Amino acid sequence: MQVIVNSQLFAHELRALDKIAATKSTIPVLMNVLIKTNELSISMTATDLEVGMRAVCPANVFQPGEITLPVKKLLALIEQIPNCEIRLVLDEKQHVTLSAGKFKSRLQTLPAADYPTVPVVDLNLTKLNGPNLREMINRVRYAIASDGKYTVDGALLSLTNGVAACVGSDSKRLSVATSAYTGNVVNVIIPSKTLDVLLAQNLTGDIEFSQSERHIFFLIGDRIIFSRMLETKFPAYARIIPTDHDKICQIDRVPFAAILRRVGVVNESIYLTISPKSLSLKASNVEFGDAVDEMLIDYDGPEVTVYVDWKQVLDFLDASTSTSITMALKDKNSPLLMTDGAQVLNVILGKRV
Repeated sequence: MQVIVNSQLFAHELRALDKIAATKSTIPVLMNVLIKTNELSISMTATDLEVGMRAVCPANVFQPGEITLPVKKLLALIEQIPNCEIRLVLDEKQHVTLSAGKFKSRLQTLPAADYPTVPVVDLNLTKLNGPNLREMINRVRYAIASDGKYTVDGALLSLTNGVAACVGSDSKRLSVATSAYTGNVVNVIIPSKTLDVLLAQNLTGDIEFSQSERHIFFLIGDRIIFSRMLETKFPAYARIIPTDHDKICQIDRVPFAAILRRVGVVNESIYLTISPKSLSLKASNVEFGDAVDEMLIDYDGPEVTVYVDWKQVLDFLDASTSTSITMALKDKNSPLLMTDGAQVLNVILGKRV
């Protein structure tokens, strides 16, 4: 293999791949990037067996070949080279010599044959709006469980004719974000790490999605993100969403978040009470003390109090974008329902006292 590639273009793709390659693994080749030559470019692949990415970088290919190199060391080296053309040459002993001007470095490799088989993209492609997908993921990411012991460690992506929905839940709360959609019907669970990889991409235009029996694929420009499909069933989340909450109020989002942060210093759980024109918060701790605060709200109904985890409420407020949010309650034993416009809702299962 012998190729010449621009150092800055090469480094740009390696940065994205570095976030995916395994940092520690009993399989050493997973800490490497697989480099293959094409006619006018090189393709680079990184994976940790859960999620992976294939990227393409333009290059002058003088001799085809393929090899794997340690992605972190390779990136660290390339980032110290100014914007110039660099040459990669693979010799008979499977060493790669990297040179730029008078600089030269010989790199250890692992055989491309040792690299895991990369899944093939299913060509039954579905077009997605990139900004809408990013927005939906951002709105539900906080509600997804990180341990996956009792809940799904990922988000449901449900595409029907007319509506795209992204759903996350950690069994204590539920977040649903929707947007307009026209296309193929899709119902898949995207693992959490794959969601984070997607958020790191430039989702400014249309992207394409497909799935095989065990994998899902996102085609974003010249990059392909592939991920294992979670073999589990997402809970019937629609049953959790309250439909009979009759005590509804409008609350200014930023002042509400500020009060939560102040009162929440005392205890992780707080009493939240709505009454005509007023929202009051109260927290107490036998070791620390107590705190109360209140603010004006748009509400004229009867008083009702719920006992909730204030950080779960704040997560929703921080992920929201509207000036005000809507909060709906029924009684002290019912979940707390909050919405940000017509396309984002959050349900928090209240604590019992």
